[in-house]
Amino acid sequence: MPGGKVKYNDLSEYQKKKCLGDFYTMVASLRDREEVKIFFKDLLSLSEIVMISRRIQIAQMLLEGKSYEEIRRELKAGFSNISQVEKWLNSGFGGYKKVIARYCNRN
Repeated sequence: MPGGKVKYNDLSEYQKKKCLGDFYTMVASLRDREEVKIFFKDLLSLSEIVMISRRIQIAQMLLEGKSYEEIRRELKAGFSNISQVEKWLNSGFGGYKKVIARYCNRN
């Protein structure tokens, strides 16, 4: 493939499985919080990390029963962002709920 931005839909099924499979396996191989931190600091920009962190905060607040308005006020998040996270919470694969529940049970 020539250089430039790679679009998911332009990849073959094999390339999709290989690319995502390698990524998931690498993330699963991270041994501790420090290794996770340095991996993602190298992989993502600070703004990308903050964006992902904010989605997790929104998901956690939604699971706590907070309203869109409460989340908007506290996090300064837009209604469309909150709505998208709620959609993933309710129609996704259960990842948010599982990880947030595990995190909350540890703290």
